[in-house]
Amino acid sequence: MKFSQKFLIFIFSVLIFTIGINILALKYFTTIYFDEYLTVIKHDVPDINFDLIAAFTNTKNLDDATIEEYKKILNDLSGISSSLEKFSSNPRAYAPSIIDSLQKIGVSGNSIEQVLFVNALDSFFSNIFSLSVFDNSTPEGRFVLWVVMSMIVVNVLLIIFILLISYLWIHRAFRPIQTILENLSNIISRKGYKQIEYSKKDEFGALISAINSLNESLSRQQQIRSDFLSDLSHEIKTPITAIKCYLEGMDDGVIETSEKNYRLLHREIDRLINITSSIMEYERLEQEGTDSLSLQSIDFIELVKNVRDEYVPMLQKNRQEIVCAQSKTFFVNLDPEKTIQMIHNIFSNFLKYAW
Repeated sequence: MKFSQKFLIFIFSVLIFTIGINILALKYFTTIYFDEYLTVIKHDVPDINFDLIAAFTNTKNLDDATIEEYKKILNDLSGISSSLEKFSSNPRAYAPSIIDSLQKIGVSGNSIEQVLFVNALDSFFSNIFSLSVFDNSTPEGRFVLWVVMSMIVVNVLLIIFILLISYLWIHRAFRPIQTILENLSNIISRKGYKQIEYSKKDEFGALISAINSLNESLSRQQQIRSDFLSDLSHEIKTPITAIKCYLEGMDDGVIETSEKNYRLLHREIDRLINITSSIMEYERLEQEGTDSLSLQSIDFIELVKNVRDEYVPMLQKNRQEIVCAQSKTFFVNLDPEKTIQMIHNIFSNFLKYAW
Protein backbone atom coordinates (compact mmCIF):
# COMPACT_ATOMS: atom_id res chain seq x y z
CA MET A 1 0.00 0.00 0.00
CA LYS A 2 1.30 3.46 -0.90
CA PHE A 3 2.15 5.97 1.79
CA SER A 4 -0.41 8.47 0.44
CA GLN A 5 -3.15 5.85 0.86
CA LYS A 6 -1.95 5.03 4.38
CA PHE A 7 -2.02 8.73 5.25
CA LEU A 8 -5.62 9.15 4.03
CA ILE A 9 -6.72 6.05 5.95
CA PHE A 10 -5.01 7.38 9.09
CA ILE A 11 -6.71 10.79 8.79
CA PHE A 12 -10.11 9.16 8.16
CA SER A 13 -9.64 6.82 11.14
CA VAL A 14 -8.71 9.73 13.42
CA LEU A 15 -11.78 11.67 12.23
CA ILE A 16 -14.15 8.75 12.83
CA PHE A 17 -12.56 8.07 16.23
CA THR A 18 -12.92 11.72 17.26
CA ILE A 19 -16.57 11.90 16.20
CA GLY A 20 -17.37 8.61 17.95
CA ILE A 21 -15.72 9.67 21.21
CA ASN A 22 -17.56 13.02 21.17
CA ILE A 23 -20.92 11.34 20.55
CA LEU A 24 -20.40 8.84 23.38
CA ALA A 25 -19.13 11.54 25.75
CA LEU A 26 -22.05 13.85 24.93
CA LYS A 27 -24.54 11.05 25.52
CA TYR A 28 -22.88 10.09 28.79
CA PHE A 29 -22.67 13.61 30.25
CA THR A 30 -26.16 14.66 29.13
CA THR A 31 -27.59 11.54 30.77
CA ILE A 32 -25.83 12.26 34.07
CA TYR A 33 -26.46 16.01 34.20
CA PHE A 34 -30.04 15.77 32.92
CA ASP A 35 -30.98 13.64 35.93
CA GLU A 36 -29.49 16.33 38.18
CA TYR A 37 -31.39 18.95 36.19
CA LEU A 38 -34.71 17.14 36.78
CA THR A 39 -33.93 16.86 40.49
CA VAL A 40 -33.32 20.62 40.71
CA ILE A 41 -36.54 21.36 38.82
CA LYS A 42 -38.54 19.07 41.12
CA HIS A 43 -37.23 20.81 44.23
CA ASP A 44 -38.18 24.18 42.75
CA VAL A 45 -41.90 23.16 42.37
CA PRO A 46 -43.98 24.52 45.28
CA ASP A 47 -45.70 21.92 47.48
CA ILE A 48 -49.49 21.64 47.44
CA ASN A 49 -51.07 23.05 50.62
CA PHE A 50 -53.54 20.31 51.54
CA ASP A 51 -54.38 21.96 54.90
CA LEU A 52 -55.62 25.04 53.11
CA ILE A 53 -57.81 22.87 50.90
CA ALA A 54 -59.16 21.05 54.00
CA ALA A 55 -59.99 24.38 55.65
CA PHE A 56 -62.06 25.33 52.64
CA THR A 57 -63.90 22.02 52.70
CA ASN A 58 -64.72 22.36 56.42
CA THR A 59 -66.28 25.80 56.04
CA LYS A 60 -69.82 25.75 57.50
CA ASN A 61 -71.16 28.27 55.00
CA LEU A 62 -70.82 25.74 52.22
CA ASP A 63 -73.77 23.60 51.33
CA ASP A 64 -73.64 19.83 51.36
CA ALA A 65 -73.27 19.56 47.58
CA THR A 66 -70.30 21.92 47.58
CA ILE A 67 -68.70 20.06 50.48
CA GLU A 68 -69.07 16.79 48.66
CA GLU A 69 -67.52 18.32 45.57
CA TYR A 70 -64.57 19.63 47.59
CA LYS A 71 -64.13 16.24 49.21
CA LYS A 72 -63.98 14.69 45.80
CA ILE A 73 -61.37 17.25 44.79
CA LEU A 74 -59.41 16.46 47.96
CA ASN A 75 -59.46 12.76 47.16
CA ASP A 76 -58.30 13.49 43.65
CA LEU A 77 -55.50 15.68 44.98
CA SER A 78 -54.47 12.96 47.40
CA GLY A 79 -54.25 10.58 44.46
CA ILE A 80 -52.25 13.18 42.60
CA SER A 81 -49.85 13.48 45.57
CA SER A 82 -49.21 9.74 45.62
CA SER A 83 -48.87 9.74 41.84
CA LEU A 84 -46.31 12.55 42.05
CA GLU A 85 -44.11 10.39 44.24
CA LYS A 86 -44.22 7.64 41.65
CA PHE A 87 -43.88 10.21 38.88
CA SER A 88 -40.64 11.57 40.35
CA SER A 89 -39.02 8.18 39.86
CA ASN A 90 -40.40 7.66 36.33
CA PRO A 91 -42.05 10.81 34.91
CA ARG A 92 -42.76 9.43 31.45
CA ALA A 93 -44.77 6.44 32.77
CA TYR A 94 -47.21 8.40 34.99
CA ALA A 95 -47.46 11.72 33.24
CA PRO A 96 -50.54 10.85 31.11
CA SER A 97 -52.66 9.62 34.04
CA ILE A 98 -51.77 12.62 36.22
CA ILE A 99 -52.51 15.05 33.43
CA ASP A 100 -55.88 13.35 32.88
CA SER A 101 -56.76 13.62 36.58
CA LEU A 102 -55.82 17.29 36.75
CA GLN A 103 -57.80 18.08 33.63
CA LYS A 104 -60.90 16.38 35.12
CA ILE A 105 -60.85 18.73 38.11
CA GLY A 106 -60.48 21.76 35.83
CA VAL A 107 -56.81 22.61 36.29
CA SER A 108 -55.48 24.65 33.34
CA GLY A 109 -52.62 23.48 31.11
CA ASN A 110 -50.24 26.17 32.35
CA SER A 111 -50.96 25.22 35.95
CA ILE A 112 -50.29 21.56 35.14
CA GLU A 113 -46.91 22.47 33.72
CA GLN A 114 -46.06 24.58 36.78
CA VAL A 115 -47.09 21.86 39.23
CA LEU A 116 -45.92 18.71 37.46
CA PHE A 117 -43.15 20.05 35.13
CA VAL A 118 -44.29 17.39 32.63
CA ASN A 119 -43.16 19.72 29.85
CA ALA A 120 -39.73 20.15 31.45
CA LEU A 121 -37.93 18.40 28.60
CA ASP A 122 -39.43 20.73 26.00
CA SER A 123 -38.70 23.70 28.21
CA PHE A 124 -35.17 22.47 28.70
CA PHE A 125 -34.40 22.26 24.99
CA SER A 126 -36.14 25.54 24.20
CA ASN A 127 -34.04 27.29 26.85
CA ILE A 128 -30.85 25.65 25.68
CA PHE A 129 -31.34 26.79 22.09
CA SER A 130 -32.23 30.28 23.22
CA LEU A 131 -28.90 32.04 23.85
CA SER A 132 -30.63 34.90 25.60
CA VAL A 133 -31.51 32.66 28.59
CA PHE A 134 -28.05 31.08 28.91
CA ASP A 135 -27.56 32.02 32.54
CA ASN A 136 -25.64 30.10 35.18
CA SER A 137 -28.33 30.96 37.69
CA THR A 138 -30.92 28.90 35.80
CA PRO A 139 -30.99 25.09 35.83
CA GLU A 140 -30.73 25.03 32.06
CA GLY A 141 -27.69 27.31 32.10
CA ARG A 142 -25.94 25.20 34.72
CA PHE A 143 -26.74 22.05 32.76
CA VAL A 144 -25.25 23.46 29.56
CA LEU A 145 -22.19 24.71 31.46
CA TRP A 146 -21.58 21.28 33.00
CA VAL A 147 -21.90 19.53 29.64
CA VAL A 148 -19.71 22.06 27.80
CA MET A 149 -16.96 21.97 30.43
CA SER A 150 -17.00 18.18 30.47
CA MET A 151 -16.80 18.03 26.66
CA ILE A 152 -13.89 20.50 26.68
CA VAL A 153 -11.97 18.31 29.11
CA VAL A 154 -12.71 15.21 27.03
CA ASN A 155 -11.59 16.91 23.81
CA VAL A 156 -8.37 18.24 25.38
CA LEU A 157 -7.50 14.72 26.52
CA LEU A 158 -8.54 13.41 23.11
CA ILE A 159 -6.27 15.92 21.31
CA ILE A 160 -3.32 14.92 23.50
CA PHE A 161 -3.99 11.26 22.75
CA ILE A 162 -4.31 11.89 18.99
CA LEU A 163 -1.08 13.93 18.95
CA LEU A 164 0.75 11.12 20.71
CA ILE A 165 -0.59 8.49 18.32
CA SER A 166 0.17 10.74 15.33
CA TYR A 167 3.75 11.27 16.49
CA LEU A 168 4.32 7.54 16.91
CA TRP A 169 2.75 6.77 13.52
CA ILE A 170 4.67 9.50 11.67
CA HIS A 171 7.92 8.47 13.36
CA ARG A 172 7.36 4.88 12.25
CA ALA A 173 6.18 5.85 8.75
CA PHE A 174 9.13 8.19 8.08
CA ARG A 175 11.78 5.88 9.51
CA PRO A 176 13.02 4.99 5.97
CA ILE A 177 13.85 8.69 5.45
CA GLN A 178 16.39 8.49 8.28
CA THR A 179 17.95 5.41 6.70
CA ILE A 180 18.09 7.17 3.32
CA LEU A 181 19.77 10.24 4.84
CA GLU A 182 22.37 8.09 6.58
CA ASN A 183 23.08 6.25 3.34
CA LEU A 184 23.43 9.50 1.38
CA SER A 185 25.74 10.85 4.09
CA ASN A 186 27.95 7.78 3.69
CA ILE A 187 27.98 8.31 -0.08
CA ILE A 188 29.03 11.94 0.31
CA SER A 189 31.77 11.09 2.80
CA ARG A 190 32.76 8.00 0.73
CA LYS A 191 32.49 5.68 3.70
CA GLY A 192 30.98 2.96 1.58
CA TYR A 193 28.05 2.05 -0.63
CA LYS A 194 25.63 -0.21 1.26
CA GLN A 195 22.34 -1.56 -0.02
CA ILE A 196 19.22 -0.52 1.90
CA GLU A 197 16.87 -3.37 2.81
CA TYR A 198 13.23 -2.33 2.24
CA SER A 199 10.49 -4.65 1.00
CA LYS A 200 7.38 -2.41 1.03
CA LYS A 201 5.92 -1.31 -2.31
CA ASP A 202 5.29 2.36 -1.58
CA GLU A 203 6.82 5.72 -2.49
CA PHE A 204 9.76 5.07 -0.18
CA GLY A 205 10.31 1.72 -1.89
CA ALA A 206 10.78 3.39 -5.29
CA LEU A 207 13.15 5.97 -3.79
CA ILE A 208 15.20 3.35 -1.96
CA SER A 209 15.36 1.22 -5.10
CA ALA A 210 16.79 4.21 -7.00
CA ILE A 211 19.34 4.85 -4.23
CA ASN A 212 20.36 1.17 -4.24
CA SER A 213 20.91 1.40 -8.00
CA LEU A 214 22.98 4.53 -7.42
CA ASN A 215 25.02 2.72 -4.75
CA GLU A 216 25.64 -0.17 -7.10
CA SER A 217 26.69 2.16 -9.92
CA LEU A 218 29.00 4.18 -7.66
CA SER A 219 30.55 1.02 -6.25
CA ARG A 220 31.18 -0.29 -9.75
CA GLN A 221 32.67 3.03 -10.84
CA GLN A 222 34.87 3.09 -7.77
CA GLN A 223 36.21 -0.35 -8.62
CA ILE A 224 36.77 0.67 -12.25
CA ARG A 225 38.57 3.82 -11.13
CA SER A 226 40.77 1.83 -8.77
CA ASP A 227 41.64 -0.69 -11.49
CA PHE A 228 42.23 2.12 -13.94
CA LEU A 229 44.70 3.89 -11.65
CA SER A 230 46.50 0.63 -11.02
CA ASP A 231 46.74 -0.10 -14.75
CA LEU A 232 47.69 3.50 -15.45
CA SER A 233 50.65 3.41 -13.10
CA HIS A 234 51.74 0.18 -14.74
CA GLU A 235 51.29 1.63 -18.23
CA ILE A 236 53.29 4.74 -17.47
CA LYS A 237 56.04 2.87 -15.68
CA THR A 238 56.69 0.51 -18.62
CA PRO A 239 57.70 3.08 -21.30
CA ILE A 240 59.63 5.13 -18.77
CA THR A 241 61.59 2.04 -17.81
CA ALA A 242 62.22 1.23 -21.49
CA ILE A 243 63.47 4.76 -22.19
CA LYS A 244 65.69 4.61 -19.12
CA CYS A 245 67.18 1.28 -20.22
CA TYR A 246 67.87 2.59 -23.72
CA LEU A 247 69.53 5.74 -22.41
CA GLU A 248 71.63 3.81 -19.90
CA GLY A 249 72.65 1.34 -22.62
CA MET A 250 73.64 4.14 -24.98
CA ASP A 251 75.55 5.86 -22.21
CA ASP A 252 77.41 2.66 -21.35
CA GLY A 253 78.04 1.86 -25.01
CA VAL A 254 76.04 -1.36 -24.86
CA ILE A 255 73.40 -0.03 -27.26
CA GLU A 256 74.38 1.76 -30.41
CA THR A 257 73.17 5.29 -30.98
CA SER A 258 71.66 4.26 -34.26
CA GLU A 259 68.69 5.72 -36.05
CA LYS A 260 66.68 2.61 -35.23
CA ASN A 261 67.22 3.03 -31.49
CA TYR A 262 66.35 6.71 -31.73
CA ARG A 263 63.10 5.69 -33.42
CA LEU A 264 62.42 3.26 -30.57
CA LEU A 265 62.97 6.03 -28.02
CA HIS A 266 60.75 8.31 -30.03
CA ARG A 267 58.10 5.58 -30.12
CA GLU A 268 58.21 5.15 -26.33
CA ILE A 269 57.80 8.87 -25.86
CA ASP A 270 54.83 8.79 -28.24
CA ARG A 271 53.45 5.96 -26.17
CA LEU A 272 53.62 8.11 -23.04
CA ILE A 273 51.78 10.81 -24.92
CA ASN A 274 49.18 8.26 -26.03
CA ILE A 275 48.73 7.09 -22.45
CA THR A 276 48.11 10.68 -21.39
CA SER A 277 45.62 11.01 -24.23
CA SER A 278 43.98 7.77 -23.08
CA ILE A 279 43.47 9.28 -19.64
CA MET A 280 41.68 12.22 -21.20
CA GLU A 281 39.72 9.84 -23.41
CA TYR A 282 38.72 7.81 -20.38
CA GLU A 283 37.36 10.90 -18.67
CA ARG A 284 35.42 11.79 -21.82
CA LEU A 285 33.97 8.29 -22.14
CA GLU A 286 33.03 8.30 -18.48
CA GLN A 287 31.16 11.55 -19.02
CA GLU A 288 29.41 10.27 -22.17
CA GLY A 289 28.91 6.73 -20.91
CA THR A 290 29.89 5.24 -24.28
CA ASP A 291 33.01 3.67 -25.73
CA SER A 292 34.32 3.93 -29.29
CA LEU A 293 36.83 1.92 -31.31
CA SER A 294 38.82 3.13 -34.30
CA LEU A 295 39.06 -0.09 -36.31
CA GLN A 296 41.74 -0.49 -38.97
CA SER A 297 43.06 -3.39 -41.03
CA ILE A 298 46.60 -3.90 -39.66
CA ASP A 299 49.23 -6.62 -39.90
CA PHE A 300 49.04 -8.03 -36.40
CA ILE A 301 52.40 -9.88 -36.65
CA GLU A 302 54.23 -6.71 -37.67
CA LEU A 303 52.53 -4.83 -34.83
CA VAL A 304 53.69 -7.40 -32.28
CA LYS A 305 57.26 -7.32 -33.62
CA ASN A 306 57.39 -3.52 -33.39
CA VAL A 307 56.27 -3.63 -29.78
CA ARG A 308 58.76 -6.42 -29.05
CA ASP A 309 61.65 -4.29 -30.39
CA GLU A 310 60.92 -1.71 -27.72
CA TYR A 311 61.64 -4.31 -25.03
CA VAL A 312 64.97 -5.54 -26.46
CA PRO A 313 67.18 -3.69 -23.91
CA MET A 314 65.14 -4.94 -20.98
CA LEU A 315 65.01 -8.45 -22.43
CA GLN A 316 68.77 -8.46 -22.81
CA LYS A 317 69.22 -7.12 -19.30
CA ASN A 318 66.99 -9.84 -17.86
CA ARG A 319 68.34 -12.45 -20.26
CA GLN A 320 64.89 -13.07 -21.62
CA GLU A 321 63.63 -13.54 -25.13
CA ILE A 322 60.34 -13.10 -26.96
CA VAL A 323 60.03 -15.20 -30.10
CA CYS A 324 57.37 -14.63 -32.76
CA ALA A 325 56.59 -18.05 -34.24
CA GLN A 326 54.33 -16.67 -36.97
CA SER A 327 56.31 -15.27 -39.90
CA LYS A 328 53.51 -14.65 -42.37
CA THR A 329 51.42 -11.53 -42.49
CA PHE A 330 48.19 -11.63 -40.56
CA PHE A 331 45.79 -8.72 -41.13
CA VAL A 332 43.13 -8.04 -38.49
CA ASN A 333 40.52 -5.30 -38.03
CA LEU A 334 41.44 -3.72 -34.69
CA ASP A 335 42.07 -0.48 -32.85
CA PRO A 336 45.87 0.06 -33.08
CA GLU A 337 46.28 2.13 -29.92
CA LYS A 338 44.26 -0.16 -27.69
CA THR A 339 45.86 -3.28 -29.20
CA ILE A 340 49.38 -1.88 -28.67
CA GLN A 341 48.44 -1.07 -25.09
CA MET A 342 47.22 -4.64 -24.59
CA ILE A 343 50.47 -6.10 -26.04
CA HIS A 344 52.54 -3.80 -23.81
CA ASN A 345 50.65 -5.13 -20.80
CA ILE A 346 51.47 -8.70 -21.83
CA PHE A 347 55.18 -7.98 -22.42
CA SER A 348 55.59 -5.95 -19.24
CA ASN A 349 54.02 -8.74 -17.20
CA PHE A 350 56.39 -11.16 -18.96
CA LEU A 351 59.38 -9.06 -17.89
CA LYS A 352 58.13 -8.92 -14.32
CA TYR A 353 57.07 -12.47 -13.67
CA ALA A 354 58.67 -14.77 -16.31
CA TRP A 355 62.00 -15.31 -14.58
